[in-house]
Amino acid sequence: MTAKSAIERWFNEKGYGGLMLPDGWYGRPFDNMHRLVSISERDGQLELFVDGPELVLRFEGLASVKKEGADLVLGPFVELAVVSSQTGTRVYKGGTVTFKTLSL
Repeated sequence: MTAKSAIERWFNEKGYGGLMLPDGWYGRPFDNMHRLVSISERDGQLELFVDGPELVLRFEGLASVKKEGADLVLGPFVELAVVSSQTGTRVYKGGTVTFKTLSL
């Protein structure tokens, strides 16, 4: 299964998830739940458009996409650009990103 299809499958099953970046939560934990709007792959780059055009996660060199429990873990990666209409652009060199689900 490709990274793109694994991500699409997870979002189709879960609908949304909280976002943990390499340096911590994006927004307040479990208050900000994010939906995948679209995803594209080209030239070794994977782009996730989350919550419309307001948030884009642009991965370079993404090595792995896997489920850990109910969560989805993307990484490690070489570089990640997080482009937000609210907070601007942040670039991470290495690490993982996790989409967390609510579990009771």
